[in-house]
Amino acid sequence: LHLIEGMRTRWSEACNNAIWALGECVVRADPRVFVPFVDEALEKLFNIFVTADDMSETIAVCVARISLHFSGKVLAKIPPLIKSFLICIRNLQDDGEKEDSIFGLCTLVSNSPNMVLNEFPLFLSVVTDYWEPRDNLKNAVGTLLHKFRNEMGPQKWDEGTSSIDQNVRERMGKYY
Repeated sequence: LHLIEGMRTRWSEACNNAIWALGECVVRADPRVFVPFVDEALEKLFNIFVTADDMSETIAVCVARISLHFSGKVLAKIPPLIKSFLICIRNLQDDGEKEDSIFGLCTLVSNSPNMVLNEFPLFLSVVTDYWEPRDNLKNAVGTLLHKFRNEMGPQKWDEGTSSIDQNVRERMGKYY
């Protein structure tokens, strides 16, 4: 896949464009097309993520989109970077990219909930920081939040959510 070859940080604009294009292809093409390339793509994406701040949001979107189809492969690499990944998703301005990223994040977290426990308030702010989520996004986030609440129990849930921002609390109450 030529897009992977374009991921060279020496030419950051071209690299960023290749990463963006890969993420767009992942949501539009048959996932089977990416099977031979996904490991190499993730290796490059994570290497760039830790070395090039100017592309971190584009990489976060691309990785989240890849996780929609290859969550196991993403889970093998993302846990040490989860806080930075969450911050990037929270800062996204484009609704389409943010929605895809939250769906990808929900896929990852539903397969490995412990990954976000140390960053639980940040995780909550990310998944609820969406003005008018569509029903399918509300359902995905709501299902995940209810799963957390049931597994944590009322006392631990209250402890885990006690430090979240009032705006996050209001959005959780409104949508979930």
